[in-house]
Amino acid sequence: MAQTANYKRKLPILARLLLERSDEDHPVSRQEMQQELERWGLSAERKSIYDDMEQLRELGLEVTIVEQLSQLMGPFDPDMASFLHGEVRRHGIRLALGRTVEGFAARDGGV
Repeated sequence: MAQTANYKRKLPILARLLLERSDEDHPVSRQEMQQELERWGLSAERKSIYDDMEQLRELGLEVTIVEQLSQLMGPFDPDMASFLHGEVRRHGIRLALGRTVEGFAARDGGV
């Protein structure tokens, strides 16, 4: 039961993390999202993070997924990944492929 209650907090935890620590020039990595959730006693696989990003986008947040690899879901073949990229973009989520988070800086009262 406690785990279920914690999962209800998953989206608010991610939303707060993104609103407080990211902007267009300072993205938060998927790994950082997973670490933040672990800090709250939650685990999250890569796919669930992508689903969470879509839900946050539907709630009005601007979402960009930053992926160090040249495609999402690295083990997929390029055609399947291309299809996935199209679906993600169709849902209003931006992709920054082949990029990494380089750091954080204080700005306008936030990080």
